Amino acid sequence: MTSFPGMASGRAETPTFADLVAPPKIILPEIEWRKRPVRKGAPPDAGHRVTLARWTVTKPVKPLEMEANHPDDSHLITFPLVPSSLEFFFAGKQVISGRIQMDAVLITGPGEPSRTVFTNTFDCVRIYLSQSFLAECFTEIYGHSPTGPIELFDPHFMADPVVFQLASLLAQVDDDGGPAGPTFVDGVSIALAARLFTLNSMRGGALVANRSAPLPKWRLKRAVDYIQANLTRPIYLAELSNVAGLTRMHFAAQFRAATGCSPHNYILRRKVTYSQRLLLDPQLSIADVAAIMGFSSQAHFTVVFKRVVGKTPVRWRRCSC
Repeated sequence: MTSFPGMASGRAETPTFADLVAPPKIILPEIEWRKRPVRKGAPPDAGHRVTLARWTVTKPVKPLEMEANHPDDSHLITFPLVPSSLEFFFAGKQVISGRIQMDAVLITGPGEPSRTVFTNTFDCVRIYLSQSFLAECFTEIYGHSPTGPIELFDPHFMADPVVFQLASLLAQVDDDGGPAGPTFVDGVSIALAARLFTLNSMRGGALVANRSAPLPKWRLKRAVDYIQANLTRPIYLAELSNVAGLTRMHFAAQFRAATGCSPHNYILRRKVTYSQRLLLDPQLSIADVAAIMGFSSQAHFTVVFKRVVGKTPVRWRRCSC
């Protein structure tokens, strides 16, 4: 009988196909404009640290006005997916009136009422960065806790290419997130926060350098063992950092220094390696293996497998069996 990696306990278990459920969407629908959605049953760390949401409005027959005044402490980054135009007011001040920039993201801080008037179709992915998440990043970068709530920048469209690229990666995570999606979101969000702090420091003429040593072998072994024991489910960066006894930012940087790749890519490679063992079982179809390893679809499994191995699962199986 084919054996599978264990779950959080680290024991080798054999899940039934009834237990195999496709990983949930990472980008949640934003039901109420600029109100952070909460996933039912999500771990607290995933619920209010970094949240990805999608907001869509079809072209209204007449101008559609909306207001938001939600008691949320998050900084919001809005990544537009289609060309559009609108009026947007934040804290009583007009931020934009007309066409939005497709090479920039809208950044707003927490705790202020906002209002918009939609006249065209609008589609965006929203990145909610909570105060607790930003405070953790701040402490890792500057070596001390912030003295109060973090407020970065006045509301504006930011055309920084690094911020745009990182936000773009998060906006596409549903298409390329897969079973390692949570770890990917954590890593990119940390990089995004670090870039925002760097830009904020540049405004004051100060830059912060932060080099990381490789993860010690005993911490690395803990993390690698945990990954191997939980390959069939999504693994969060917070879990790995807790296992290693480090904060998420320290762990991610030291893990990359020790292995040469991010936790996200390492997890994907380990999943592909284990899937090769499963593909040797003629009783399992390609779709079965994709489901067992927690990929959202056979197509996504094929893309990742080919990226790592250089062949599709079908071709690799033909050459190996």
